Amino acid sequence: MGFIKQNKVSGVGAEAKRAHEEGRRFFVAQLHPGAWSTGLKSGSAGDLAEMIEAIEDEGWTLAYAPSFVPREDGKKMTAYCTFRPATG
Repeated sequence: MGFIKQNKVSGVGAEAKRAHEEGRRFFVAQLHPGAWSTGLKSGSAGDLAEMIEAIEDEGWTLAYAPSFVPREDGKKMTAYCTFRPATG
């Protein structure tokens, strides 16, 4: 995993851990996956999966499908994901 990608993944994981320790009922993550193709092809959404996994590893589960908002350059997106504490 590259340096920038690792920093994003570990950073959001640390924030999720802190929110879980504080007993928060929701964790809303603003995630910035890597550059996406503007073509009409399917494929991996950058490092989004790894960031979601890092949050779930800290005791959360994805509750609402991400909302995607284009960033200013039109080549990158911001994903807003809502998590709830995992049960069991």
